[in-house]
Amino acid sequence: MITITLSCLHCGSEALVRDGHAPNGKQKYRCHGCGRRSRENPTPKAYPEARREEILHARPRTQQLARPHAHVRGLTRNRVQLDQKKGAQLPPFHTTLLAPDPEDASSTMLELDELWSFVFKKVYASWVWIALCRKTRQVVAYVLGDRSKKTCQRLWENIPSVYRQGHCFTDFWAAYAAVIPSEQHTAVGKETGKTARARALE
Repeated sequence: MITITLSCLHCGSEALVRDGHAPNGKQKYRCHGCGRRSRENPTPKAYPEARREEILHARPRTQQLARPHAHVRGLTRNRVQLDQKKGAQLPPFHTTLLAPDPEDASSTMLELDELWSFVFKKVYASWVWIALCRKTRQVVAYVLGDRSKKTCQRLWENIPSVYRQGHCFTDFWAAYAAVIPSEQHTAVGKETGKTARARALE
């Protein structure tokens, strides 16, 4: 007979007792030594530290992580404060973007779209507005807010000036036509594929 001895992931004690099951069916344990709980073969964290640093590097320094979003993502308040301190040390978001080719008009061509989500309940709706470069597929600007003209204006102002000179493709939402100069704006339907890349982020 093979005997497998389990130990606490936190303190190393072998004084574990069964403590029910997780929603995915894994056995949960409670440690008599430190009182903390763990589960059988825990799933590793969704983002390794290297990936977390990459995400932070791409985040604008002025964009702060709100506490409700932090709670949904399973981050502690201390972890959020640490991430904000790291974010404050990073270079401005626009300095991390690829420079467009001045001889290639398509390198400044953008797709603008908005994605809907919510925190906890649907009454806490939030819209993520994205400006995506059609050629490089990099996000050149984004904002969080409602679906109003005011939020669209914030998105337009956040787009780096070198990209703001290019042509923009959007859907038929009225806020775009009210903010983007008409000579730089084309409203298209989904069937054209002109906003397909931005919608792929949803």
